Amino acid sequence: MLTAIAWRALRKYSLFALTIACTGTAFADHALSLGSVPKYAADFDHFEWVNPNAPKGGDLDLVPPLRITNYDKYNPFTLKGTAPPGLSSLIFETLLTGTLDEPTTAYGLLAQDVTVAPDKLSATFTLNPLARFHDGSPVMAADVKHSFDTLISKEAAPQYRVVFGDVSRAVVTAPRAVRFEFKRASIELPLLVGNIPVFSRAWGAGKPFDKVVMDMPIASGPYRENGGRSLRRCRGRACSTPAGEARSREKPAFGRRGRASSAPTFAARSALDFHPS
Repeated sequence: MLTAIAWRALRKYSLFALTIACTGTAFADHALSLGSVPKYAADFDHFEWVNPNAPKGGDLDLVPPLRITNYDKYNPFTLKGTAPPGLSSLIFETLLTGTLDEPTTAYGLLAQDVTVAPDKLSATFTLNPLARFHDGSPVMAADVKHSFDTLISKEAAPQYRVVFGDVSRAVVTAPRAVRFEFKRASIELPLLVGNIPVFSRAWGAGKPFDKVVMDMPIASGPYRENGGRSLRRCRGRACSTPAGEARSREKPAFGRRGRASSAPTFAARSALDFHPS
């Protein structure tokens, strides 16, 4: 016999599925899920597996997985060269983010909501107005379109053209809204485009993307690259450490939607330093 909680959950999902199947109504939601109702409500504070009060302190050293001991670019999305370990996943953010306790669900990160068309041939993402790049500029729909168009161009690594091969185009519908149009109806493609890394149109100052090599990324993630400089910002005040000496670091305490709720810092063993954004 179903418990009261299980029955309510089943009824909620049945009504959800019935609305999609019978009425074909498109509506904005804070999450996308395959085959289940999202676990967390729109106003959730943090994922259950996250400790928002995690202690700070310690070091995190990253070693390149391919025994490469150096790097020669700051652009992880091009074919030629070697980027530092962790660069793409820790500096760049996506429209949606997954959670460890729901393998087929993604919640808004840069996006505050997403609307899937009734025919499943498009998905529209509305950006969170609080989203900012490391330089302080807002994340806009034009930046999302620029990121997508750049990644599927021949100036980027070819795997992106394969991964996003069923996405026909990205269309800016409002300053903070972008619609992705698909070549075929699919419940998976909205999740796929929600995983596109987003970067500023200003990154590279208009150069061809395959020539953006040592330009510091302009992204929005919880970490930013420090370029090996010995001067950094420490909790609002300038502090310096001699080159080569150990620097004080804070252990990341990831809060809501996978973002760092403290000011984490880590260093890669290839001598590249990342600092809190």
